[in-house]
Amino acid sequence: MPTYKNNGTDFAILESTRVYPGKTYETLSFIETLPTGVVKTSDTPMFNPVLLDQTVTTTTTITVPTGENNVNLVLYSVSGTWTAAFNSASNTPVMTVVEGVLVTKKFLNRTLNSVILTGSGNLQVRIDKA
Repeated sequence: MPTYKNNGTDFAILESTRVYPGKTYETLSFIETLPTGVVKTSDTPMFNPVLLDQTVTTTTTITVPTGENNVNLVLYSVSGTWTAAFNSASNTPVMTVVEGVLVTKKFLNRTLNSVILTGSGNLQVRIDKA
């Protein structure tokens, strides 16, 4: 998330936003052509959409990081067949993840708090900001 500062004497427009003299502006984008008087002050903090990335080899529960309302869940079974229950092990039917198939699901409005994964083998789990 680069940061820019308006060192000019008049407001500048950055991504449809007025940035007044002396003020800074943070964005998720790199702006290649800057208005007169605007300088990039930092390349950080960088935006990272990945909240969790791990390998699971046995039955486990994955908790979605708090404060994230909208997430993408990505599951890929390198080996073995897995089941995924959402928020509770008794939440049926469960989703089956078979070996070699990539599964992606989007959850909005904090509808996903945890994923209960049952199986054995090698399951790649990733949770991204949606």
